[in-house]
Amino acid sequence: SGAAFRQEIIQLLGISEDTVMTAEQENASYKEAFKLYEKKAYRKSAHLFSTLVLTSPFSLPYWKGLASAKLMARDYEASLHAWSLVALLNKEDPYPHFYAAKCLMAMGEKKEAEKALQAALSLNKDPDLETPMQRLKETLHALN
Repeated sequence: SGAAFRQEIIQLLGISEDTVMTAEQENASYKEAFKLYEKKAYRKSAHLFSTLVLTSPFSLPYWKGLASAKLMARDYEASLHAWSLVALLNKEDPYPHFYAAKCLMAMGEKKEAEKALQAALSLNKDPDLETPMQRLKETLHALN
C-alpha cells in the first residue's frame, strides 16, 4: 500500500515523520522551486527540488526540476546523476539523454557525451529537439 511504502521510504532515508511533507506542502514547495528556477535562483531551486525528490523519490517532475536547476547552476556532475534518474523513470524520453550529453561535454567527457547523444537521437520523436541535437553533435565533432 502507499502508506506502507511511505513508511519504508521514511525509514530508508532516516528522516522523521514530521519532516515529511503533506501533499499540500509538496505542491507549494514545487511551485516555489519552479518560481526560484524562473528567477534564475538555481542553487536555491535545486535545494528545494532536492528536498522534494527525498519526499517523493519517484516523481518525474521533481527529478527534472532538480536536474535542470543543477545544470543551470553548472553543477554538471549532480545534474548528470539527476538526468540519469529521469531516464530510468521515463525510458522513452530523449531529453534526459540530450541533457546528459550536455553535462558530459561540459565535464570534458566527449566519448560519453557522444554515447548519450546517440541514445537521445535513437529515442527522439520530437521535431523541436532535432536542431539542438544537431548543434550539439556538430559541437562534439568540432572538439576533435
